[in-house]
Amino acid sequence: MIYIFFGPPCSGKTTLSKMLEKYSGFPRTSTDIIRSSILHEDKFSPEMVKSVFEIALHKIEIALAESKHLIIEGLFISDQRREKLIKLIPNNKRVFIYIEATEDILIKRLLMRYENKLNSEKNGVETLTKETLQTFYLKSKKAKPLNTIEVDTSVLKPEESFKYIITKISML
Repeated sequence: MIYIFFGPPCSGKTTLSKMLEKYSGFPRTSTDIIRSSILHEDKFSPEMVKSVFEIALHKIEIALAESKHLIIEGLFISDQRREKLIKLIPNNKRVFIYIEATEDILIKRLLMRYENKLNSEKNGVETLTKETLQTFYLKSKKAKPLNTIEVDTSVLKPEESFKYIITKISML
């Protein structure tokens, strides 16, 4: 089974996908991990985003070929990318998990993340503006695949969100 966590930045995808990794023992990767550890990139460019997505698809193909589970997490906000995931992964081998939060909460979390990065890295971190975050948020709210598990982390705490996800997965 391939578990695909997607949604806007700072919605809680990483936190919840790590909880599933710890709970299940399934391997986990993310577009952030691919971007930083494999491509050694911190800046976003159309070419980098395309390369990250292609590497993510390759990791999924390997997991499917070996009949292994994989947890993958990323923005996946473009309908085109989600369509590629739908075409690649058979319906009975995938679970889409959409993580969202209210716009105010996302902005608050983004600002906290930005402050933490500035304090720890001191080398100037590119920040997402409120307009960019709104664009991500609106794009990610577009068409979601059928039977997507949806979780609002502005309402539920991480532990509650995780219990909800596990309950929904067990019902599939």
